[in-house]
Amino acid sequence: MGAKGLKKATQVAILNANYMSKRLERYYKTLHKGTHGLVAHEFIIDVKEFKKSANIEAVDIAKRLMDFGFHAPTMSWPGLKSLQKIRFSPKRVFHLTFHVNLFYLYV
Repeated sequence: MGAKGLKKATQVAILNANYMSKRLERYYKTLHKGTHGLVAHEFIIDVKEFKKSANIEAVDIAKRLMDFGFHAPTMSWPGLKSLQKIRFSPKRVFHLTFHVNLFYLYV
């Protein structure tokens, strides 16, 4: 990969994380944003409200993502009742958008 490849992979990961966080912000609260509302290469969404409103937990969302062939996100770390999406680097924008749209199944 080398220095150039590592830099490019980091840039893509940061861009993808912010794209996903921004697309989901209408329905999911992103925790730990920076001063300009951005995230790094990962982001954490709070799903506590879904338990209250629809009896859906983080594990339910993670399992559904796996049903569609996506790796399950880290759950309940660093915050309880949260999902952490990290280093998602699809080869095509379609895959990224499809991944984001799966989260809309729960809103």
